[in-house]
Amino acid sequence: MDNRVLLLALCTLEKAIRQSWNRSTCVPFLRKKWFRDVPERGQSAVTALLVRKIFGGKILYCKHHNHYWNRISRSVEVDLTRDQFPENIHLCVDKIVE
Repeated sequence: MDNRVLLLALCTLEKAIRQSWNRSTCVPFLRKKWFRDVPERGQSAVTALLVRKIFGGKILYCKHHNHYWNRISRSVEVDLTRDQFPENIHLCVDKIVE
């Protein structure tokens, strides 16, 4: 897929996903900590699964922050829920799900 087409598709998907996030789509153990000001909280697993279903690739996992995101190709990583963490938080890859 051409990178421009991929970027447009990801932007469209991100907008739709962001509109759907709420307390009920949050992972159960974080539901009491979910608030509209940080809608990404608790949404990484379901979001990563959806991105992989549409674009393929691999799901990456950081056990230190219980966080999932996607590697669509060698040069493209996508994390639609990264904004839940401060910029100084480092997310390492502890596991790759094929």
